Amino acid sequence: MNDQKKYAVHPLALLFPAVTGKAFSDLVADIKKHGLVNPIVRHGNQIIDGRTRLHACKKAGVAPRFVDFSSLGLKCTPEEFIWS
Repeated sequence: MNDQKKYAVHPLALLFPAVTGKAFSDLVADIKKHGLVNPIVRHGNQIIDGRTRLHACKKAGVAPRFVDFSSLGLKCTPEEFIWS
């Protein structure tokens, strides 16, 4: 994979439960078949959306794609984005 950098997960994002079990296995299979459809959103060196997708990409052997929060052009803070 091209991006082996470790990213921390934003503390607010950790309040949401991780996807596990069959749902996670299904996500891995889908990423293997279709690639990563929605990029992982980061702010600085923190993941603010997509920590499960990042883990699934690693498990599937698919290079993750990232987008920086600032490039989304949203009128909210990263914390508001996480909550919404």
